[in-house]
Amino acid sequence: MKEIEQSLFEHYALHDTEGLIAFGFHLSQNVYQIEKELGIAEFSARITVDSSGGIDGVIFEEGEEEYEGFRYPILGSFASSIKEAYVALLKEIRDACYVSVRPRRYYLLPSNPAIYNVGKGFKEQGGYLDWPARRKTHEGDYVFIYSARPFQAIAFLCEVVAVDEAQEGYEGRSVYMTMLHLLKTYDSASLPLQDLKNHGLRTVRFLHEIKKELAEYMLSK
Repeated sequence: MKEIEQSLFEHYALHDTEGLIAFGFHLSQNVYQIEKELGIAEFSARITVDSSGGIDGVIFEEGEEEYEGFRYPILGSFASSIKEAYVALLKEIRDACYVSVRPRRYYLLPSNPAIYNVGKGFKEQGGYLDWPARRKTHEGDYVFIYSARPFQAIAFLCEVVAVDEAQEGYEGRSVYMTMLHLLKTYDSASLPLQDLKNHGLRTVRFLHEIKKELAEYMLSK
């Protein structure tokens, strides 16, 4: 698989080929193919899936050669729009025809209410929030958001629903724009900092994966 396809499908397996047929794929020379217009000029995508679920795709303009500009590391506005449309199509195929095979992981993410009101952000975006994370998570992972003083406790439980490819952020460090979906809100007495420490939490200073035992305790609250 190429980089875009690999990042989207690395933790997914093909459910069955009937799902591909239902989506609109057709069988040709032992592989499943589909062509879809991207809605940008006359560009279309041709997606190929083999019997084991391996997926590949090309972009082409009617009567022209394949277009590779959307795969370059630095993109202009047109190439970015092509890439966004292509990724959206791949996600549609993945959601309809594939199943996740990656175990869910649990993370803790610190937030400072003096800098940003996370609760207000969720309300303004209908229960969703885009967060620039320095560590890559994956769709389906759970994120507990810890709120610093004066709350000093877990405030929210979220699920990762989308993760963009790495972008250059502050001081040249890579960041991953991560979309979080709010699942649960906690009051300050439910999971205070000292309680978390008593159950094995070592730090709240940066986004990090937490042990399964601690995650199960937090989920029980």
